[in-house]
Amino acid sequence: MRSRDTLVALAAFVCLATVCTLPAAANDGLLGVFFDRNGASCSGNVPTASLATLHVVLLTDGSTFAGVTGAELSIEPSAAGAFFLQGEEVEAGGLQLGNALRGGATIGFSTCRSGAAVSIMSFQAFNLGGAPNDIELRVRARGTPTNPFMRCPLAVLCDDPHTAVCVTGSKAILNPSANRTCQGGRESAEWSRMKDLYR
Repeated sequence: MRSRDTLVALAAFVCLATVCTLPAAANDGLLGVFFDRNGASCSGNVPTASLATLHVVLLTDGSTFAGVTGAELSIEPSAAGAFFLQGEEVEAGGLQLGNALRGGATIGFSTCRSGAAVSIMSFQAFNLGGAPNDIELRVRARGTPTNPFMRCPLAVLCDDPHTAVCVTGSKAILNPSANRTCQGGRESAEWSRMKDLYR
């Protein structure tokens, strides 16, 4: 990556640690784990002793619809040890600090990424055996957020000075025991948000 592109990508990191933030809006996008780069399938089967490539995708909406230059998140499984999660790979043109599968990562891109679905990174899930069902992979805030005032999964906008906004974190279901129609993760995310209101 050229030094100029590196500086652009690092601008997202710098902004996260400063005051370039906005409070969460109702519909600023959904960041989830999917079986495809378009964010259409958030549940699927991974047979014993096999490997599946999963994608972290931002389904843009509201302020993120115009594009993003980065994201910050962590990925947490509902049952530790059911699957071996490995091989994080940020999309081309990106820089990553930290590990999304081990406490959280901050990712910055050298150019603005736009579209209905923006692919952020990918990783692999290996089924270790024991026939695990209904294992959730949830997108959450980074364990130690870069900005302590933003304890949420977030995206960094393409504006100047690269404003960070909270987005909705969704989940994938590995080896679902029933047919799931989660509409790209939005249905499960909305239900999780409703439940959080009553906790």
